Amino acid sequence: MSANNQVLIRFNPEGLYRIDDIDADTGAANLHVANNIESLEEAVEKANQYLDKCEEEGYPVEYGLDIQTRVSATPNESLT
Repeated sequence: MSANNQVLIRFNPEGLYRIDDIDADTGAANLHVANNIESLEEAVEKANQYLDKCEEEGYPVEYGLDIQTRVSATPNESLT
């Protein structure tokens, strides 16, 4: 994975959550981690598991975890 990455949880129009490993500069997805997660709590748990796995494998996620709970018009639209 990129050294300049971040894990992003997004809330989608279907009312479910998606987790991606994204490029922190461009917002482009490097890796799709999980999809169709029903609760924010479950999404955070899965994201933390992914963060731990990256750390254990020697590729820590540089910019940690971000959560966007508003629905964006496009997958890479910045909401912050």
